Amino acid sequence: MSQAPPPVANSGEDAITRVLDVAPEAFADEEVSLEDAYEVAITLAEIAKGDYQRIALQFPDELLHDAVPVFRAIRDRLPVEKELYVLADTTYGSCCVDEVAAQHVDADLLVHYGHTCLSPTARLPVIYVLTKRAIDVQHAASTLASTSRDSLDESKAILLTYDVGFAHQAELVHAELQSQMSLPVILRRVDRQMNLDKKGKGREFPVDEETEPTHDADRTPADGVSDLEPAPTPEGLVPSADLPLTTPASRISYDLPEGVAIDDCTIFYLGPESLALNNLLMTHGRCPVWSYDPATRAARLESSKTNRMLMRRYAVVEKAKDADVIGILVGTLGVAAYLPLISHLRKLIATQQKKSYTVAVGKLNPAKLANFMEVECFVLVACPENTLIDSKEFLRPIVTPFELELALTSKDWTGDYILDFTALLSSSTFGQTHVDPNKAEDDPEGPIFSSVTGTYRHPKRYNANDTDDLTAQASALALRDNSSAVAKVLGSAAGEFLSARSYKGLEPRYGLDAPAVLEEGRSGIARGYGDEQ
Repeated sequence: MSQAPPPVANSGEDAITRVLDVAPEAFADEEVSLEDAYEVAITLAEIAKGDYQRIALQFPDELLHDAVPVFRAIRDRLPVEKELYVLADTTYGSCCVDEVAAQHVDADLLVHYGHTCLSPTARLPVIYVLTKRAIDVQHAASTLASTSRDSLDESKAILLTYDVGFAHQAELVHAELQSQMSLPVILRRVDRQMNLDKKGKGREFPVDEETEPTHDADRTPADGVSDLEPAPTPEGLVPSADLPLTTPASRISYDLPEGVAIDDCTIFYLGPESLALNNLLMTHGRCPVWSYDPATRAARLESSKTNRMLMRRYAVVEKAKDADVIGILVGTLGVAAYLPLISHLRKLIATQQKKSYTVAVGKLNPAKLANFMEVECFVLVACPENTLIDSKEFLRPIVTPFELELALTSKDWTGDYILDFTALLSSSTFGQTHVDPNKAEDDPEGPIFSSVTGTYRHPKRYNANDTDDLTAQASALALRDNSSAVAKVLGSAAGEFLSARSYKGLEPRYGLDAPAVLEEGRSGIARGYGDEQ
């Protein structure tokens, strides 16, 4: 007797017992207790002060092995009426606050553990519990001082910055450096608490365009813990349309001496090679940057590779200039000012008579983006640590919002590189049309020169008033030929791409094919047909 085919749906045991391909990471030194490392007492005190009722705990994959004991340590000391949740897989990068997952449990407070980009949030108050990595304070200071001493002739000050995992020891390294260096040493300070107003609308901090964000005064204590009172209990999250357009003050700041600009400084960085270090090199391209890796106990000059990184990004900008259809990738739903930035990008693309599509795909991979064949370039709206994507493995180039503005406007690239949303919006030259020196001014429909291919090309022109909302797409005019196949869709890049394909899916072929012969098909299910036993 033949066996019955296996069931279509399994019990889910495979997913539950699956081993994660993630190496567990120590959150702190072994001699530090778990409750001290994860600051359980401080977290409980903040929950009591703010009278939060629904608390979400966010762990990265490498710290999931500590999620259960931390949950129990907090749960056992919370009142019964308060609810505590551990968030599952993050919607986007683990360094960002996952407000989307927190909304699923209607949380009014989120506690973020591990490495973070410290991007300001728009809806929820957040408590950051940072990783506490080990570092030899005296060796770090002496190595940085001795290695960089001969290159400080043109510097007026030293800025000490660090990976957030070394925030608990940064003050000690700073004090040691001050005793060994003749130049003033400034410590970059970190505020770990995001304090938002009632209902998550956030305090409105005016943006002063005449003042550099990096020079904002910050009186945060050296240990990174803010003295500000926690925000009152939100009575529910606000919809995206009601979010404020202004963003909270930067949670990473420093005070430079009078008469000293950031370009006059040498930067010391504590931490291994990482996305945070790459972003530091990109945004401070005029400053010499020395890094100290506590794992290798060695210091080296990092700014020597800045030019190579900028050259690679410049090549991507040139590709973006040739794109007529641009996809806006939503890489965050929690960073403040992401909505104004997306709106800004849509208007910028439309004024250049190009087509834009807004796409939310979660975590990026080449297979996902390859489904959008009609898109010729993507712009990623994400936190600073996740916005720089090496697109060699992707079918289409991926640029940052700053790079897209360089490609579509007449702004000259002076070497400055902007990743912060607020700084980008305030410095935008939106409204200036890109002027190609190889294009005749009296022929707006003429060809333009492509620096990528070295030839002239005829760009596609889309209606500047056309948007990528569903209404515009549904009302697009479709022209059909005699066989009812779509020939062209006016105002739709996807429709034009479909009309140019040789295969367009199932199409009616009335009277063109002979009737098929009726025959008996297979029986059973896909996992085990009757003739496969």
